[in-house]
Amino acid sequence: MMCAGTNDANEDANKVVCNDLLSYIHCYRDRSNVDSLRRVILSCFAPDDISSAKKLMTHEFSDVPACSSLLTDRRSTTSRPAHEVEVEDIIGLFDILDIKKALSGYYFVRHC
Repeated sequence: MMCAGTNDANEDANKVVCNDLLSYIHCYRDRSNVDSLRRVILSCFAPDDISSAKKLMTHEFSDVPACSSLLTDRRSTTSRPAHEVEVEDIIGLFDILDIKKALSGYYFVRHC
């Protein structure tokens, strides 16, 4: 998948992150509303894929102070599975990181 409006070779990319889910979110988060994006992610990606993407975001952006509350580990409760909350965390992280300009230099791709 190549996000519309991006180049195959991004000259500004210092860091390439290979993850299907993060690539999808990065591509479509500004092209869709949050509820639709969350619904698609939960129906197309396995809970393990969601958890792996969250761990990757935690590893990559643990030094951004405004993100600390969204980088915490989630556990399932009787009302909601952990992966549902993790999807909201990932989308929220992208929003915060975008505002902080912390995504510049990152290129999210499906396959390496």
